[in-house]
Amino acid sequence: MSDEQETEVAANPMTALLAQWDRPSKHESGKARRKARKKQLAASADGRSLRETRDAQLNVRTFSSIKEAVKKHTAARGEVLTLWVEQALKEKLRAEGYEIDA
Repeated sequence: MSDEQETEVAANPMTALLAQWDRPSKHESGKARRKARKKQLAASADGRSLRETRDAQLNVRTFSSIKEAVKKHTAARGEVLTLWVEQALKEKLRAEGYEIDA
């Protein structure tokens, strides 16, 4: 750096601070973030995570009395509500003859 540039950096502390940061020139795109997550997932021990295995959402409307009963039941047993509902659906489908892998 020339003497002129050194005095400019010293005169403006914000410029010095920004020069120290190791930041990318552009923001990472959504595609790049997805690729990074995919790469990280592939590098994990068993190749999957809970978030990656549950990729579908099922929105269901119920009576408030059913919702409260399920909440009380799962809270009393220390279970997670969504996992309990998922297990109940699996059991019902198996009872009706559907083969469930998960």
